[in-house]
Amino acid sequence: SPNCSQCVDEVLRQYKEIDIYSLYTSVCMPNSTSNSSMEVMFKANSKMMPRIMGGYDPCLDDYAKKFYNRPDVQKALHASDGLVLRNWSICNLTIFGNWSDSKPTVLPIYKKLINAGLRIWVYSGDTDGRVPVLSTRYSLNALGLPITKSWRPWYHEKQV
Repeated sequence: SPNCSQCVDEVLRQYKEIDIYSLYTSVCMPNSTSNSSMEVMFKANSKMMPRIMGGYDPCLDDYAKKFYNRPDVQKALHASDGLVLRNWSICNLTIFGNWSDSKPTVLPIYKKLINAGLRIWVYSGDTDGRVPVLSTRYSLNALGLPITKSWRPWYHEKQV
C-alpha cells in the first residue's frame, strides 16, 4: 500500500548512513574505482580487509548479486538458459509481502506493567538493526502508546 511504502522509505532514510546488519561496521562503498567489486576485497591495501578479516563484509550482498546475475552462473544453476537472464536479488518481495510468521508476544506483560503505572525500558538488539529491532518496534507500536520522540539513530561522539 502507499502508506506501507512511505513507512519503508522513512526507515531506509533513517538507516541511509548505517549498515543495518552491523551497526558498528562501515557501510559498503559501491562504485569502487576498481573494475570489479570482488577485486576490492582482495586488495592488500583495501579498507575492506579489516572488516573481512574480522568476519563481516558489508558488501557481501553486492558480491552475491553480481555473481548470481552472471549468465554462466545462471546457466550452471539452471536458473536461465544463460541468454535470457533472471534478475537475482537478495530480497524476495513476494515472500516479504506475504510474511505472516511471528513468535509469541510479551505485549500482554508490557500492558500489565504500564497499566500498573510502571515505566518500562525495552532494549532491543545489539549490533544488528534488523533483528530483532524491527520486530520490537512493530510490537511496541501495537501498544498504541503516544510517540513522544520519533525514532532516530543514537550517536555518541559522532558514532552510532
